[in-house]
Amino acid sequence: MDKPRIIISMFGGLVQDVFCSVPDTQVVLVDWDQDPDPPFVRDDLARGHNCSALVGAFDARSIEDLAATDEEAAIHDAQEKGLIDEPVFAVS
Repeated sequence: MDKPRIIISMFGGLVQDVFCSVPDTQVVLVDWDQDPDPPFVRDDLARGHNCSALVGAFDARSIEDLAATDEEAAIHDAQEKGLIDEPVFAVS
């Protein structure tokens, strides 16, 4: 059985970590703001021009790893301020 997957497409910026409540979830990152060497290059004419993407895969971190991190504190603050309608998860 394939692992659940999260696909992240980004242009500019840097992903620090990916946390997931589903165990054994694979993250596939497509970064359009890179100049990779083969074999990670994909020419994409669908975006209206020729561009390349760096593609990589890694396992998401467990949602339990989020405890006592700056990310957890930021999510907690956003929930308290009503910036997130539904709780992302129960934070401490």
